[in-house]
Amino acid sequence: MRGDVCNRLLELLLEMLLEKLIDKTGAEWKKGRKPDEIKLCCPFCFENRFSTDVHWHLGLNLRTGLAHCFRCGWSSNGLRSTVRELCRVYEIRFDLHILLRREERDLD
Repeated sequence: MRGDVCNRLLELLLEMLLEKLIDKTGAEWKKGRKPDEIKLCCPFCFENRFSTDVHWHLGLNLRTGLAHCFRCGWSSNGLRSTVRELCRVYEIRFDLHILLRREERDLD
């Protein structure tokens, strides 16, 4: 039971982080078809040998963290990998283990 609660808290934390990360990068976005989905110009197209994306090819679900670029094919399988890869490509330092320790202290 406690493990389930911790996992859900981690998911909620990562959801908030993903939204803040997108704001911090200054990346422009627009709404997707569903309320929890957005579209971005894919920052991964260039490193996958495509020209810079200017037509919003990266679809991102803010709740699940699933993402897929319909141009270069880049995809992620969840919140952790999406946050990690966006931090890498935008050169933002992100240490999940440090953040989790901080959150654990706040919960106690």
